Amino acid sequence: MRDYNIDEAREILKNHDPDDLRIIPHFQERWLERDFEIDYVVDCLLNEIPLSISKTMVNHFKLIYPHETKPSMDLYVIIEIDEYGIVKMITAYPNDKRRREHE
Repeated sequence: MRDYNIDEAREILKNHDPDDLRIIPHFQERWLERDFEIDYVVDCLLNEIPLSISKTMVNHFKLIYPHETKPSMDLYVIIEIDEYGIVKMITAYPNDKRRREHE
């Protein structure tokens, strides 16, 4: 299995087609109760520079973006990139932006 670094992950996202993003069931089950729009997450992943990106484990990355509608919140997005460069959206959740500012 290929182990991507952060720069490679950013390049894969930059060149990814929105129709090729995979959404796992957990992501779909939680998006309504977590107050974010899937289209916003897709747009952020493919078109926006994250406020923060970190590698959490082999080919798993945590990206942080501003929340779509709440200025005091951030949106955390966890993705996985497989050996073929396919991006899976694992989960996304809002979190108080003060947490990021203190990290």
